[in-house]
Amino acid sequence: MIGWRKKDVFISYRRDTGSELAQIVYRYLWRCGYRVYLDVHNKEPGQFPPKLITRITEAKDFVVVLTPDSLNRCVNEEDWLRQEIALAFQLERNNIVPFRKEDFNWPDSLPKDIASLPSQEWVTYSHTRSDEALRDLRRSLKSRPVRLYLLVAVLLALVAAIPAGWFLLGTGGEAPSTDTSRYGFEDGAQGWVAQTYVDSQGCTRAAQSDKHAKRGRSSLEMQMDLAGGDARRSKGEAWVNWKNTPPASAKVPADLTDHVVTAWVYAPQDSKGDPDKPNGFQLFLKDDQWRSLYGRWQDITIVDAWAEISMTVSLDESACEHMDPGFDPSRIMAIGVKMGAGEGSRAPFKGSVFVDAVDWKAAAPDTTRPPAKPNKPAAAQPKENQP
Repeated sequence: MIGWRKKDVFISYRRDTGSELAQIVYRYLWRCGYRVYLDVHNKEPGQFPPKLITRITEAKDFVVVLTPDSLNRCVNEEDWLRQEIALAFQLERNNIVPFRKEDFNWPDSLPKDIASLPSQEWVTYSHTRSDEALRDLRRSLKSRPVRLYLLVAVLLALVAAIPAGWFLLGTGGEAPSTDTSRYGFEDGAQGWVAQTYVDSQGCTRAAQSDKHAKRGRSSLEMQMDLAGGDARRSKGEAWVNWKNTPPASAKVPADLTDHVVTAWVYAPQDSKGDPDKPNGFQLFLKDDQWRSLYGRWQDITIVDAWAEISMTVSLDESACEHMDPGFDPSRIMAIGVKMGAGEGSRAPFKGSVFVDAVDWKAAAPDTTRPPAKPNKPAAAQPKENQP
């Protein structure tokens, strides 16, 4: 019996400041074939869970992610991060590797049970040398990727006549993608780009990324430079023009009448902006005359985790945030995601958010609502507003 559930690398981190970096480490090591454990539950002071004790005890490597002020609360004996580090030192056999962000500073003193942490050989991470830092971390580990386990799994799958394609060799130990959505970004950005309109320049770049993924290995990274109250940068969009890059297995212009469009977004802690006027997301569509439909604004309420956003495509104005006169849901030529500053907010945000699993399907019929009135025809938007 192969020990699939056993983990060789334990990642310890401060949830409110280190989640994003911990996820980057987790996904990198997972893609390289390591069996990694990352606890994503809320870490409240109190009784230390037996499950964490088991995971730390079985791990050969203990990686502690250090972000600014992450060790300040370790003066509290019940602090979970302190308890994790202390247990790793007690076990002695753990290979303890501090993975510190470049702006992290060691405190003047640490409790006795974790006082040896600064003496461990650490790896420094920065955005300018992220790839190099992750490779340095990998070289610091004692455990090795589990390619042998994959080979055995493939042989067992063949014997059991499991359909081909469930396991792959040479993928760095990662199972193949299970993302079947129309835009899973497994093979690149799939034509998605940052919007360049003069009033939508808050997104500076859209590209495939393996830092986070809702499904499969990759997602679309939107690099944001958002500034509330700025006429140019209070919102930013990533989108795909189907005239240039049509979706697979779909005729364009596409008829999305009475469909529900969905996407998953990952927003880091600081992307929320002003807590009283939070930033948010919208899905949008454009028809072949470049008239727009924007779905309901959805505040960022979930951070450091994936959240679903959606819009219903119809001529019912109560189901959307904005619809240009004459918008035709039966002739869709573009789809996109908008991130914007909360109304009245002046808070800036410079960083990345992630989009994955963009898809659409026919909505279930609503027998309680009367039929929507046809949208009043209107002239197409001026050519200068088209891509």
